[in-house]
Amino acid sequence: MNKYFFKPLPLLPLAIFRAGLGLILFCYYIQIAPHFVSFFSVAQLGVWAPELLPHSELTYHLLWLACVACSALTCVGLWTQPSVLFLFVAHTLVVWANHYAFWGWGYMARHFLFFLLLVPSGRALSVDVYFRKSEPVDSVAAWKVRLFQWQVMLIYLFTVANRFSSPDWWQGTFLGWTLNDGKFTRLPFINWVEWIPSLKIFSYFALVLESLGA
Repeated sequence: MNKYFFKPLPLLPLAIFRAGLGLILFCYYIQIAPHFVSFFSVAQLGVWAPELLPHSELTYHLLWLACVACSALTCVGLWTQPSVLFLFVAHTLVVWANHYAFWGWGYMARHFLFFLLLVPSGRALSVDVYFRKSEPVDSVAAWKVRLFQWQVMLIYLFTVANRFSSPDWWQGTFLGWTLNDGKFTRLPFINWVEWIPSLKIFSYFALVLESLGA
């Protein structure tokens, strides 16, 4: 048990994870820049969940700027821990305002950002180390890595349970119906319903992969 929780494990995978998560959030906030105000304003939603902030377009623009700047700093590992902290707060405010804009992954990203606050991920693969603002670290206690592993396991565990509760998944027809949905398809000129029998193998393959993750 002591080895499971306290054995030293390499820090580099968590540093790569930090950089990847920062990049994903940076790209997302850049992508929604033209729509940020309409996504999260009182006029659009009728309510602004984080009452700590005033209702104004300036607030939304500053919040967007904080998300973009902090996600970029988190990605490259500059002032890493403060950047992760401010990104956690800013991203949480955005998720509270409109969690539908993230299709569920906004909460997941918030959890991972919280875990990164407990890990010195800026001590590897970062600008902080390159400019010697921080001393490099090769390993961390295993429990800090286990947090990420447990989170991924729980995500897939509940995902697989949800999949098997849906007849479309265990009958193998989910992918075909999804591709035929105008909200998701990228090839609307194809009648995907005709391909449902052939697409069953991909639905089952997805189930197998997600089951392995759990």
